[in-house]
Amino acid sequence: MYGVNQQRTKRTNSSGPSSARILWKRKLSMLGPDESFTGPVVLDVKDNAYYASDFGIYCITPHGDVSWTYPTLSLGHYHQTLAIDKTGSVYAVDKEGELICVRAPGILVWKTQQLDNSGVCLYPTILSDGSVVVFCNECVTKVSNLGNVLWSFSLLNLGGSAGGAGAISQSGQVFVATAGGYVASISSTGKLAHLSAQIDRLIGNSDISIDSGASIYVSSVSGRLNCLNNRLELVWSRTIQTSENCIKAPAIAGSGDIFFATYDGEACRYTNSGKEIWKCKLSSPNPVCAASVILDSNNNMYFSTKDSILWSISESGTINWKVALDAKPGRENYGEVVISSKGRIYIICSSGYLYCID
Repeated sequence: MYGVNQQRTKRTNSSGPSSARILWKRKLSMLGPDESFTGPVVLDVKDNAYYASDFGIYCITPHGDVSWTYPTLSLGHYHQTLAIDKTGSVYAVDKEGELICVRAPGILVWKTQQLDNSGVCLYPTILSDGSVVVFCNECVTKVSNLGNVLWSFSLLNLGGSAGGAGAISQSGQVFVATAGGYVASISSTGKLAHLSAQIDRLIGNSDISIDSGASIYVSSVSGRLNCLNNRLELVWSRTIQTSENCIKAPAIAGSGDIFFATYDGEACRYTNSGKEIWKCKLSSPNPVCAASVILDSNNNMYFSTKDSILWSISESGTINWKVALDAKPGRENYGEVVISSKGRIYIICSSGYLYCID
């Protein structure tokens, strides 16, 4: 699922590739109005890759061939994200705001009622009991593994969702950033538990990540990274870039150190108390990073920048390698890195190609 796990630590248990050898690439079909905004793939235990387009769900084998499709003319948002559980069931949200469950070879198992009037529902997140939490423009909703709505918490009084992925603690508490500038904590039964003071404008990339000590990270439009405790009290706030944009929430190492990349074209490592450890300047035509950073088991960073460069940065802040992916003229790249159990990178770039890098 997006962010590797429900806490969105963006940290994998696999070692990523030590070089940028392209194993294969495949042109994906029917990606939607802007291929650069296509959501990340998800992988099953056999390294089959799944992606969503405006017209369906596609399963791609580890060799780059289409295994099966679930065609539909109403699959949701162009930055759609999928989730897949241990049984191989794939979850997505269609344009009507209905959560659907699909299994191989492209069979609809169930779909819910409409979750959100806006139809923009993203980031289905699978919990340990098999239930699914969905983050929508107007609400956060929890659905059972049989497709029954368990609860729905409205965000309208808080300005609606900020548009990023919420995160869920190990105890089942849901954290979400709102367009009103707040972070809300929702209990496992769907009740408001805590509400932060107004932080700043939270929009677009304002997703959330949570470390094992229950520190909650969210960025804001003013170029600041904010750390809150589990009662949503502000612990620290640091200016991390001059650009007035939200970065994606940082990846979190086992030590608690945080890793992120900025709109200023820098890769960074900070302590969990907000102290800079190092900063690595990226040298490329447009080294703006609007995608997530993913950590491998050795704390190597992997991410892409808007100029369709894929980067690997070591845990000490040196560049391991970089590789140029196919770019479509006039389109910026927002490709999200996924690392498989075999240490391969999967990423969809702005030209609509899915890459497998070994």
